[in-house]
Amino acid sequence: MERPKIFWEEMYVEKQSFYLSEQQINIVFLGLEPSDMLLDLGSGTGNILRLCEERSVVAVGIDISGTAIKVAIDSGIKSKQIVHDLNNVSNLELDTKFKKIILNKSLAFLIDKKMILSWVKKHMTESGEVVIITPIDTSEKVWNKSISILDADVKKILSDVFNSVELKNIESGTSGDVATYVCR
Repeated sequence: MERPKIFWEEMYVEKQSFYLSEQQINIVFLGLEPSDMLLDLGSGTGNILRLCEERSVVAVGIDISGTAIKVAIDSGIKSKQIVHDLNNVSNLELDTKFKKIILNKSLAFLIDKKMILSWVKKHMTESGEVVIITPIDTSEKVWNKSISILDADVKKILSDVFNSVELKNIESGTSGDVATYVCR
């Protein structure tokens, strides 16, 4: 579902953020060493970037919201951050490849998921991984179409782009299930 940029600016003015559970954090950082490169697509206010800095992992964040990036910078995050609409990421060339690329609760907002995930795959190292954390629904009726995707649809989209897709974790919360996939 496409959201206008103003939606994101207003959301971050209200200081909303998307946090990770301890298990999701462990999956994100598994196999990363200090000085490895991580790309956070939909970096928001920089929660993952902050965790990278604490672990000496080199990180780059991309987010549509300049407000979110300003919140991240104002909170002391030093990682490189780029204001860019992920739906137009195919016209963004980065001069590096990343060992890990993270999409934390941003998959549902991508219009052409396969095109964007193909761009993601092009920017990962040969031994790299993509970690996708997304609200899902395992039934035929999606509980919140604005942020949730049917589990079968996620698996199909990811399998069309990546050689290997592994469901690592599903966590249930008050607003639904959140799945963590690792793709290679």
